[in-house]
Amino acid sequence: MPNGSSISKSLISLVLLLGLLGVILTACMVPFDIQIPSDPAAVSVVTVGLPSTKPQAAGTATATRQPTWANTRTPFQPMPSSTPTNTEPPPTATLTPTATVPSSTPTLTPTITNTRKPRPTHTPGPTDTPAPPAEASVDGVVGHAQLYTLDCEARSAVDLANFFGVNIDERDFLRKLPKSDNPVDGFVGEYSGATGQLPPQSYGVYSKPIAAMLRDYGLQAHARKDFAWESIQAEIAAGRPVMVWIIGNTWPGYAVDYTTPDGQTTYVANYEHTAIVTAYDETAVTIVDGSMVYQRTLAEFLQSWGVLHDMAVTVNN
Repeated sequence: MPNGSSISKSLISLVLLLGLLGVILTACMVPFDIQIPSDPAAVSVVTVGLPSTKPQAAGTATATRQPTWANTRTPFQPMPSSTPTNTEPPPTATLTPTATVPSSTPTLTPTITNTRKPRPTHTPGPTDTPAPPAEASVDGVVGHAQLYTLDCEARSAVDLANFFGVNIDERDFLRKLPKSDNPVDGFVGEYSGATGQLPPQSYGVYSKPIAAMLRDYGLQAHARKDFAWESIQAEIAAGRPVMVWIIGNTWPGYAVDYTTPDGQTTYVANYEHTAIVTAYDETAVTIVDGSMVYQRTLAEFLQSWGVLHDMAVTVNN
């Protein structure tokens, strides 16, 4: 077993060695900025497990003291950045109104044009013909019976032509008369059809084809529509009888619209009929209707004649 002198020498050598080791460690740690505690008490002396001169109780552990600074953690300090940090808020965008340049292309605005022509009004002027007399009559108009049930237009036209000195055979007139689904353009149906029907059944014909036929025979005939009663008076006063469209033997009636197969629209009436006006006065009208001659009151005539829009044929020969 070593003696006390040997132990003392060993301890002195160990202390010197530790001091030398501390100097070396200090020299190595200075470049890394490692701080060693200045408090000597903070540095514990490492206890070397040397053999003790005193016996150690069984089961007793030898404690090794750790330096205090060994458990002290230095928080991480970031290195200062060379790039300055912008702490100002970002600028707010300001909307600048932009002027709108008008387009050089004009905008088309639809214009609604009323194409319906108003019915012209008659304003008497200083050069107008004088008012017709209160009464007048035409002598020499001779009527004849119809050949068929629905040939009244041909019969009246032929009797009117005979008055003006042009003799026409009714059958010849009927053969040349155009036929159509529209009475404005020609005769609708058959001449021998039943009376009182409406198109497309057998019906009759209006003033335009009749006037055209009379012109073919050399007469200065004119188709009239919405003809004025004063104009009939003027014709009678001038010695010219007038062919008119009425209902039956100058009965009252009414018209209805009729659309042809090709889409045209006109007006028609039951018992459409024709006759010739030969005389009038302030209260009555004289009518040659086929082989019949009769009078109707002015009111009765105007009502019946007005059903088909005051239609007539005049001759200026």
